[in-house]
Amino acid sequence: MKRSLLLSLLMLVCTAAFAQPPHYWNATYVTPTETWPFNANNQKVQILYLPGQFTLATPAPNGLITSFWVRASGNATNTLIEDLEIRMGQMTGNAFSPTTTFVTTPPMQIVRAAADLSIPTVSSNTWVEIPLDAAGFTYDNTKSLIVEISQTAVTNGFLTSFANVTTSRGIFATTGSSTGTATALRIPVGGLTVKFPCAPPSNFSASNITPTTADLSWSNQYPNVKEYEIVIDQSPLDPPNTGYQTVNPPLHIDTLVPNTCYYVHLRTNCTFGAIPDSFAQTWLLDSFCTMPVCEIPPVTIDVNKITSTTALVSWTAVPNVTKYEYAVSIDPQSPPQKGTFTTYTQVVLKGLHSNLPYFFYLRAYCSLGEPVSPWGEVQFHTAMTTGVDDLNSGDFAIDAYPNPAGNTVTILTVGRSNNAKVTIVDMTGKLVKTTSVTEDRTVVSLEGLTPGLYFVRYTDETRSEVIKLTKQ
Repeated sequence: MKRSLLLSLLMLVCTAAFAQPPHYWNATYVTPTETWPFNANNQKVQILYLPGQFTLATPAPNGLITSFWVRASGNATNTLIEDLEIRMGQMTGNAFSPTTTFVTTPPMQIVRAAADLSIPTVSSNTWVEIPLDAAGFTYDNTKSLIVEISQTAVTNGFLTSFANVTTSRGIFATTGSSTGTATALRIPVGGLTVKFPCAPPSNFSASNITPTTADLSWSNQYPNVKEYEIVIDQSPLDPPNTGYQTVNPPLHIDTLVPNTCYYVHLRTNCTFGAIPDSFAQTWLLDSFCTMPVCEIPPVTIDVNKITSTTALVSWTAVPNVTKYEYAVSIDPQSPPQKGTFTTYTQVVLKGLHSNLPYFFYLRAYCSLGEPVSPWGEVQFHTAMTTGVDDLNSGDFAIDAYPNPAGNTVTILTVGRSNNAKVTIVDMTGKLVKTTSVTEDRTVVSLEGLTPGLYFVRYTDETRSEVIKLTKQ
């Protein structure tokens, strides 16, 4: 409350301040001085300051002009300027054309309504500040600034310093005129006080969105931002004034829920000195939605549909799926690198061996969110056989992983007999590798082999099996 009252009192002051320089001014002043606009009655002037001209002591930024300054070149006491009015506008040109017609388009904004201005003391070679009304003027430093000053009478006026220019950028006349006289290539030395509104955030974006994370970014056109207040929820209504986070962009969030839409409430917390001071600007509302998770399909294997050599596997469809990939192995320690693709939700596994544990792996490929789910794993056991031949051979199995393989492959055997060995031949039947098998897992080097398809042949005293192997 005290801050708001103080701000209001400051905006109501109409007495000019002087001595210290403005924030930004336009040129080094020269010897010639003029009576206008504050040393003769009933005067109106229009001045054009070019973009980038307010460069002292540093270039003027975009912002809100709250005061206009002139530099006095003479002394005065108890100056009274009656019905002093200031208008401002902006244009892209660098000279008035025609040179004697006051600019009305683009519209000139009244930034100081006509009112008397009292100045107790003016000293030569000092700056005189003329505060603008509370709304000020929004300044774009890429355009030329038009300043129009008019008054009806001056008591104890003062001379002003001028700067030389090279184009027609000044017009003077009596108050109320629409045309006047072009200046002789010089304009009053002017200065600006530029402050910054406590502006709302702009250019909000949500990127790199996953099922549980998102990157949020935004910006502000003014440099007086202290921090931002943010609330992320699922309601479009303004949040309460408590329970928010204070952050600065960019912001990474990693606690989101998959396939959920969120509202982002964001507002600016400005430093003191903003116009107006504010710690409670209106909330900016935006939104984004997280991506769905590519779920692991729930797998069911009916024990009544498992034989000694086959098994029926089915699973529940997952949202946004495009296809499934499955694989079967007798090794529980290593999920497959590659499997068989299908668009169906069930498959009949054939060519299994009797009375052995198997591991069925399944994952989904989705069109939204995470492209591939993790592998799901289900174990099952094939049935025993009743035939003598099946009993003699049904308890053996061989597998190779990874497949496709790199420079090494592991040969897994279950139920091997004596004198077991593995040979690897290429597509022409040429023997390229041979090794004895004495343990359940046998690592074979594939160094030096040309990528392509090979055949792994297992033999022992009672059986012979062949499986395919791809070398990458």
